[in-house]
Amino acid sequence: MSKITISSIGSLGSLTKINDAVQSVTGELNNKVLYRDNPDGEANQLEQELDMNSNDIANAKDIYTSRLYLNGVEATALYSEAPDDAASITYDNTDSSLVATDVQDAIDELAKETVFAITDGASVDLDPANGGIQTWTLGADRTATESFISGQSMTLIITSADNALAWPTILWVGGDAPTLATGESIVWLFKVGSTLYGVYVGDPSSGGGDAGWCDVSTASYDSVSFDVSSQDSFPTGIAFKPDGTKMYMGGVGSNTVYQYTLSTAWDVDTVSYDDVSFDVSSQGGPRAIAFKPDGTKMYMVRAGWNKVHQYSLSTAWDLDTASYDSVSFSVTGQDNAPWDIAFKPDGTKMYVIGVLSDKVHQYSLSTAWDLSTASYDSVSFDVLSQDVAQWGIAFKPDGTKIYVVGGDSDTVYQYSLSTTWDVATASYDSVSFDVSSQDVAPNGVAFKPDGTKMYVMGLDSDTVYQYSLVC
Repeated sequence: MSKITISSIGSLGSLTKINDAVQSVTGELNNKVLYRDNPDGEANQLEQELDMNSNDIANAKDIYTSRLYLNGVEATALYSEAPDDAASITYDNTDSSLVATDVQDAIDELAKETVFAITDGASVDLDPANGGIQTWTLGADRTATESFISGQSMTLIITSADNALAWPTILWVGGDAPTLATGESIVWLFKVGSTLYGVYVGDPSSGGGDAGWCDVSTASYDSVSFDVSSQDSFPTGIAFKPDGTKMYMGGVGSNTVYQYTLSTAWDVDTVSYDDVSFDVSSQGGPRAIAFKPDGTKMYMVRAGWNKVHQYSLSTAWDLDTASYDSVSFSVTGQDNAPWDIAFKPDGTKMYVIGVLSDKVHQYSLSTAWDLSTASYDSVSFDVLSQDVAQWGIAFKPDGTKIYVVGGDSDTVYQYSLSTTWDVATASYDSVSFDVSSQDVAPNGVAFKPDGTKMYVMGLDSDTVYQYSLVC
């Protein structure tokens, strides 16, 4: 409200005029505004008590006061300004104080472990706001909903005697929705855009580690294989759909990626060619291939061309609908002979292994799954001590293990990462598995998401071989 101006009453003003003027002031103020003419050279300050009768002070700039009362009680902890890391400042009515909420406190709240004792049959909500690490104890079969926001993640530890959990719509990285183990099951969930991804980590009670993800030295040949020579005589790359019902092979001889169906998931004895392929000769031969977990993106690396290329599939997992995105990323600064490629499940990290540098190189994508946003992390890991010809790479889904195929020794080598997805922290486990009895030129390796199956592409025999890992 603007300043109230009262016209001059005059030296002979009547009582009526004076009364009218007082009434005008009373009506205008109405306990809503107080204005003080500041003398020349002085700041305009409120120097007396101000009673607003529960009305707001509007459009105030700076308010200077030596004492503040809140709800009639003197405030004892007033912040003159918000701390740099304050998320919000609120009034605490219990002790008449202003309280700043620290950003770190909010982070700690999100990262806290929360325990849910579940004993009835109502639905439960997967919500990271309840804690970044959540422990659920199932006392009955449950149906879960989800309240994730893009960018959120959480770790879920489920304890169950013999109960089931019906999941909401989740894209399980590397396989189907997990069947809960008797005891504890650990699941990692994260949302990118509108898609909620899930990774089944395993059962920590099984030998102190994850069910299925045993040392590669425990592998044994299943005496099961599939010959791809009818499609290409120089097969190198291999990839699977996360549920194990599709297989893809990169053929350098024909510069083509081929698509196959497995009538029994993860059993290459049931593979058949789909008569579906995609020609990538304009970008070079497919030395290695990788897919986005939802099947809408494919990536190909070509040795000699020193680039990773990006493609889109308008129908997920159907190569008939593939097209080149005209997007590529050069790795020349790291290696002139890139041989295989792998991605972090959320698409924010890419890894390329090169046979000239004998190293695994690490890259970041500022926009997930978009190669145009890739940049080198200046991070790598040397694997020359194990083999001079690194022809394949794969990661455990949680980023704690790397597997490298050595083409000179015909061996799969295993490494551990003390910091997940950071190859600078990789170290050799002194654990390996020799595949020379099946092929003397292994090119490419893949795993079933639960770690119970391993697949190796044999260049010498043009055949995919299947192995089991049992703890």
